[in-house]
Amino acid sequence: MPAGQEDKARAFYGEALGLSEVTKPEHLAKRGGAWFRSASAEIHLGIDPDFRPAKKAHPALLVDDLQGLADRCTAAGYDVTSDQPLPGYERLYVTDPFGNRIELLRPAVQRARSGRPQAGEYADYAQKDLEFVKGDDAIEALESSRDETLDLFRTASGPPYAPGKWTIREILGHLIDDERVFAYRLFCLSRKEPRGLPGFDEKTYAAASGAEQRSMESLLGEYQAVRASTIAFLASLTPEQWLRRGVVNGYKASVRGLAFHIASHELHHLRIVRERYV
Repeated sequence: MPAGQEDKARAFYGEALGLSEVTKPEHLAKRGGAWFRSASAEIHLGIDPDFRPAKKAHPALLVDDLQGLADRCTAAGYDVTSDQPLPGYERLYVTDPFGNRIELLRPAVQRARSGRPQAGEYADYAQKDLEFVKGDDAIEALESSRDETLDLFRTASGPPYAPGKWTIREILGHLIDDERVFAYRLFCLSRKEPRGLPGFDEKTYAAASGAEQRSMESLLGEYQAVRASTIAFLASLTPEQWLRRGVVNGYKASVRGLAFHIASHELHHLRIVRERYV
């Protein structure tokens, strides 16, 4: 990349592509440039005094929502072009602010949609929050709530709104913990676990997490990795597996009911952050 254009890099790789910026080591930061990370890849942009854009050799990034990402890039003014699909993949190309070519791919495997869970497939207490989840597919709901979370927590700041309430970092740490627990639960139900699964004390987990001592960058990176893992597993499910049921923390639930819970619980905390912290 050319010198002095780090803000353009952040606008494209951070805001448009949704990658998290990584703090460069101190001895490298003085050289300029910027580093970015997803759940499974890193892009390091260095300064080249004789910069020429890479229009042939290019990185290829696997993404979950290819069309959504393309729409976001187009809306931001970046050039997006289509190409014939590779075997097993849909793909597009986008040009970064410096003229570099970036390939975006999504596996073309057909997956089963979850359908929207009905009463009796999740805890009674979750009913109100589930009404805020749009659509009838758990993976689409999780992709949508993920984008909202990343947009909000990259800029969110402010102290707890009352004594004893969680900080912004602790809320994000709690979302990560809760998703891990519910992803394990839905995994167990999908494998026909015959025993009831125990509950957990979210306040005890949050107090023991150490989230407040971590950087937001670190927490967002872990959040993205956990969400990518959840979505990858859900994408493997058959229609029959989505409907499998079991007992969780004393109530009956289905795989898709627990998946929708993850999204609804996340949206619940996003509303609180917007109303009381930002």
